[in-house]
Order: sequence, then C-alpha cells, then structure tokens
Amino acid sequence: MSPRASRLVERLLLVIGACCLAVYGAAWLHARMMQARAARAFDAMLASASVPADVPVPAASCPPPSDAQDAAARAQATWQSMLLETPVADQSTWDPERRRLYAKALGELNADAVLARLDVPSMKMSVFVLPGTDAFALNGGVGHITGTARPGEPGNVGLAGHRDGFFRELGTLATGDALLLTTPRGKVEYRVEWTRIVDPKDVDVLAGCGTDALTLVTCYPFRIVGHAPKRYIVRATRAGDQT
Repeated sequence: MSPRASRLVERLLLVIGACCLAVYGAAWLHARMMQARAARAFDAMLASASVPADVPVPAASCPPPSDAQDAAARAQATWQSMLLETPVADQSTWDPERRRLYAKALGELNADAVLARLDVPSMKMSVFVLPGTDAFALNGGVGHITGTARPGEPGNVGLAGHRDGFFRELGTLATGDALLLTTPRGKVEYRVEWTRIVDPKDVDVLAGCGTDALTLVTCYPFRIVGHAPKRYIVRATRAGDQT
C-alpha cells in the first residue's frame, strides 16, 4: 500500500473512532439525564405520600392464619399426599377375577373421581371411595351409596363393597374397632357400634340415625358360591376429628 493510501486509511479510522466516542458519550449523557429525572419523580412521589409528623402511624401487622385456615391447609396437604398413595389390602383371599378387575380399574382410575379413602387398621386395609355403586366403582374400590350422606359431611355415610374383594374380611370387625375416613376436609374417626345380617330390602340401615355415622354394606355369606341372599352391615359412629 502506498504511503498516501496508508494515510487515508489512518484518517478514516480516526474519524470512525471519533464517531463511536461521540455516540457513546451521547448515550451516557442521556442515561444520566433519565436517571436524574426518575430520581426527582420518585422523591416527589415520596413527599406527596409522606405522613405529617403529628399523625401516628399504625404498626404494621401480619396476623397469623386462624386455626380454621391452619386446619384446612393441613387437610388439603393430607388429601394431596393421600392421592399419591396406592391403597393396600391383603388380596390373598380375594377371588382371582376380583384381583384382575381391581388391577384394571386402578390403572384407569382418575384421582379427581376419588371421594375419600377408608382405612381399617384392624384389617390392615386401605381403599379409595368412589362415587356410586356401578361396576367400575366396586371394581376400583368401594362405592358411595347414592342418597346417603357424602363422605366428610354430617349424617349417615353409606359405603358398599364386594364380599370377595376389599370387604372380604368385614366379618372380623368387632365393636370398638376404628374406621378412618379421609376427605379433602380432613380425617374423621368412627368406631364400630354394631354389626347385623339383614335382607336386601332392609334399607332402613342407610337412613339417618340422628348422629354422624358410617355404614358398610356387603353381600352375605362371604364365601358362598353363587348368589348371596343376605347383606352384612357394619355400623360405626363418629368418634371425633383427627388432627
């Protein structure tokens, strides 16, 4: 490159550098001006919102949640964790077809359909409560009998189950045994009051009984082959809320 061309390139680079410095300087100055304007506006806002010195300022307070809110939060947490658990039961005495149908229903079960979970410690059994008493509800757990109080609400809650499935050992329950019913509202404990064998037409056991109760219904005899002509009833009354 000739000396003349070199000088031209050098001058061109100097001009470009000067332009870049000018642009940077203008941007820096603009930013400083905007910051100053924002600071003045913020100071003016604070001044207009300030409280006169002779006006008492109430102390800030963040009240703790009420006992009811606390209990509701605990109940919801229990409910969510419960839905992640698979109910358990000794299936060794179940009818093989009942085991197959239960596994199929459990795989198709939508958690949104679960009304509650029934736990029977003396039977080492846990089962989901599903709405209605159709084939899916009774294959996937135990069914809430329509027309009775809903799980978690006052009244007589009626639940039905197959005698060759979850309610296979219902006849082993004795007076005073605990039944635990978990719903989105929390956990309620019931205690067995009596058991009875009735005809299918004796539906008065599902009527209101003047107290909060849980009534379990299954066919009887438990191990008869073919149609079971009777119904086995377990009546439990509420013992109190569990924390």
